[in-house]
Amino acid sequence: MRITPSWTLQKWSISWIIQDVPGLALITGSSSGIGAATAILFAKSGATVVVTGRNAVRVSQVAKQCREVSPNGLKALEVVADVTSDEDLQRLVNTTIKTFGRIDVLVNNAGIGRGSKCEDQDYIDVYKVIMKANLDSVVFLTHICVKHLEKTKGNIINMSSICGIQTAQQYSAYCMSKSALDMFTKCIAAELGPKGIRVNSVNPGVVKTNIMLAAGVSEAECNKANETYGRLYPIGRYGEGSDIAHSVLYLASDESSFITGTILVADGGHLAANIFIITYNFAGKVALITGSSSGIGAATAILFAKSGANVVVTGRNAGRVSEVAKQCLDLSPDGLKALEVVADVTRDEDLQRLVDTTIKAFGKIDILVNNAGIALRCAFDDPNYVNVYRNNIKTDLDSVVFLTHICVKHLEKTKGNIINISSIRSVQTAQQYSAYCMSKSALDMFTKCIAAELGPKGIRSVNQIPIAIYQQLSPGVVRTNILVGAGASQADSDQAWEPYARLYPVGRYGNVSDIAHAVVYLASDESSFITGTALVADGGHLAANILLYKLLRMSVTYNFAGKVALITGSSSGIGAATAILFAKSGANVVVTGRNAERVSEVAKQCLDVSPDGLKALEVVADVTRDEDLQLLVDTTITTFGKIDIVVNNAGIALRCAFGDPNYVNVYRNNIKTDLDSVVFLTHICVKHLEKTKGNVINISSVRSVQTRQDFSAYCMSKSALDMFTKCIAAELGPKGIRVNSVNPGAVRTNIAYTSADEGAKNAWYDDYGKLYPVGRVGEGYDMANAVLYLASHESSFITGTILVADGGHLAANVNIVK
Repeated sequence: MRITPSWTLQKWSISWIIQDVPGLALITGSSSGIGAATAILFAKSGATVVVTGRNAVRVSQVAKQCREVSPNGLKALEVVADVTSDEDLQRLVNTTIKTFGRIDVLVNNAGIGRGSKCEDQDYIDVYKVIMKANLDSVVFLTHICVKHLEKTKGNIINMSSICGIQTAQQYSAYCMSKSALDMFTKCIAAELGPKGIRVNSVNPGVVKTNIMLAAGVSEAECNKANETYGRLYPIGRYGEGSDIAHSVLYLASDESSFITGTILVADGGHLAANIFIITYNFAGKVALITGSSSGIGAATAILFAKSGANVVVTGRNAGRVSEVAKQCLDLSPDGLKALEVVADVTRDEDLQRLVDTTIKAFGKIDILVNNAGIALRCAFDDPNYVNVYRNNIKTDLDSVVFLTHICVKHLEKTKGNIINISSIRSVQTAQQYSAYCMSKSALDMFTKCIAAELGPKGIRSVNQIPIAIYQQLSPGVVRTNILVGAGASQADSDQAWEPYARLYPVGRYGNVSDIAHAVVYLASDESSFITGTALVADGGHLAANILLYKLLRMSVTYNFAGKVALITGSSSGIGAATAILFAKSGANVVVTGRNAERVSEVAKQCLDVSPDGLKALEVVADVTRDEDLQLLVDTTITTFGKIDIVVNNAGIALRCAFGDPNYVNVYRNNIKTDLDSVVFLTHICVKHLEKTKGNVINISSVRSVQTRQDFSAYCMSKSALDMFTKCIAAELGPKGIRVNSVNPGAVRTNIAYTSADEGAKNAWYDDYGKLYPVGRVGEGYDMANAVLYLASHESSFITGTILVADGGHLAANVNIVK
C-alpha cells in the first residue's frame, strides 16, 4: 500500500490519498474512538480495512461508515474479537489472510485505562487486566503478523499515550503498560528494520473517546475533564479521534519511509506545558495565602487556583498582586477570579481587613498559608541589631500569630488547615542571621503548640520548611527577592545561591513549585493524618551537612541498626552484595533466592560482617510464584514484626529475536520475573512499609532507556519498571514511603554473561569495561552502595528518582556489539 500527500496550497491544507497499489489495514479496537476514526480515514484513503472489536453492533456500524466513504466502495472485513484472548487474535489474523491474502498495515490501537492505587485491594487484578490488554495483546498479535508484514514490507503503528512518558497518579498500571509499549516499539523497530518493516508509535494526550467511560467515569465527569484540558492545552482544545488518525495515516505512508522506532507525541502541547492529568481537587475551598504576590506564595496561589480553589492573593505591591491574580484566573478550571487584597502583614489593621474582606467575598476560609516573611542580615554587635530583630520578629512571627488568631473561628467552621512557611534555619544556625533563625524556631514551636490546641477543633497546623528557593517564571529564571529585600546586592544574592546547586544531594536549589506542591499536599485530604509536623523540603541540605562531614574523612557509613531489609534475588550478584552491606551496616537482613545453598552462603557472610552478630533470615522462594512471595513477607513479619526496606532486585535477561517462534513465551517469562513479581511484592508490602515509613528500591537497568538487539522483552520490563517506580513514588509519598530505582550498566554478575568459564567471563567484562568512561564495568558493591544511599536518611528528599549507576554507559552511548 502506498500513500502519498495531495497538497492544496491555496487552502494551506494537506490531505492523504491512496495510489493505485491495493493495501490492507488491520486496526484493533476499531469499533469506537481513535480506532474507528483511523479505520474510516484509511477507508476514505482507498485502503481495505479490517474492523474489529468486542461489540458486534459497533463493529458493523463502523464497517458501514468505512464502505460509505471508500472511493471504490470497498467492504470492510468485520471480525468480532477480544484482544486479551490469544485464540481470538489468531482467528483475526487467519480470517484476514484467508480473505485478503495479505496485511500491509497493523495498527495496535485496542487498550483500556483504569485507575487504582498501589495499596488498593483490587490493584493486582487491575494491573494484570491492563497489562494483558495494552501490552501482552500487542506483543502476541505483532509476533504472529511479522511473517505477513515481511512479505508486504509493511508498517506497524502502536497506539501508546503520553502516560508512557509522564506519570499519572493512581494510573501506575496504565503508565507502565504504555511505557513498556514505547520500549517495545523501539526494540522491534531495530529488529524488524532489516525485514523491511517499519514500527512507530503515536502517543496522544487527552482525546475525546470512550476510554474513560469504559473505566467507570460518568459522562458528565468525562466532558468536564475534556473541557478543562481543552482550556489548559496550548492549542486551546482537547484532541479528537481524527487528529490521531491522521498521525497514524502519516506513519503508514511512504512520506514517512525514513521514520522507524519513533514516538510521535500528538498531545496538543500537554507535555510541553507540563500539564498533569491528576491534580488535587480544591473545588469549593477558599485559600488565603500571605505574601502571594511573588515567590513561593505566588506559586502556591497559582497551584491552588489550578486545583479549583477560590484564592486570596495578597501583598504590598498592587501591581504584582494583580499579575498573580490574573495567572490564577487563567489557570482556574472553572474560571474563578482571585480576590486581590493589598496589605502589609506587619500591620494588624491590614490583617483584620484582609480577613474581613475574604469573609465578605466568600463567606469562609478553608486554608490559611502563612507565607510572608523576610530574612534580615545583621551582626549581633551591630548598633542597628535590635531594630532588625524587632522587624524580623514582627514580620515572620507576630503577623503569623495575629492572623492565625483572628482566623481560628472561621477555620473551626470549615475544619480547615493552617500551613506555616518556616525554614531549616529554625534548626540550623546562620551567621549574622540570628533574628531570622529565632523567628523561625519560634514559628516551629508555635506550629506544634497550636496543632495540639486546635486539633480538637478539627483544624490541622503544619510547618513547611524550605531552603534555597528560586523562581522559574517566563521568560527565564528569577530568584525570590528575599535576600535582595534584606538589603543584599543582586551580585551578592547571586553568589549566595550558586553554591547550593553544587552541594545539595539533588543537585539544585529548589523551585518554588516544589514548595507549592508540598503546601497543596498538606492542605489536602491526603495528608489528613498529619498535624504539628515540620515537613523539611530542603533538597537534602540538612542531610548533606552530615554527609559532607563524613566525606572529609574519606568514608561514608550508614547506620541501619534496628531496620529490616528484604532483598529479593539476594543469593548472588547485586542482591548478595546489597544484603551483605546492609548486614554490615547493622540491619536485620532477609536473604532469599531459589537456590537454598547459595541463600545459606550469603546468610553466613551477613552474619560474619554484622556488627551485632545478627543472623539473617533465610527464605527459599521463587519470585514468579505469588504464593512464594506471600510466604516471604509473612515469614519476615513473623520473625521481625516489620519491614523497613524492600529491594526488588531479582530479575532475568532473556535473549530472543522477535521472529523466534518462542518469543512470546520468553516475553511473558521476562515480564513475570522482572515486573509482575515487583508489582505483587510491593503491593503486599505497602501496609507494612506505611507503618515504618519505609523505602522501596527497584533494581532496573540502562536498558530501560537504551535498546539492545534481541533483548526487547528485557528492555520492555525495565522500561515499565521505571514507570512503576515514578508512579507509586507519587502515590506512596503521602504515606511516608519513598520509592526509587537504581539503573546499572554492565555489572560483573551472571545476568549478562552466562558462560561457565569464569576466565572467559571476566575477560569479556574487562574488555567491555574499557569502553566505559570510568575504565571498568560495575561491581556488585557499586550498586549495593547506591541502594544503601537511597534507603538512608541522607536521601530523604529523593523519591521517584531513577539513579543511573552505569560508569558513563549512557553518556558515552556504549552499546554491546555482537
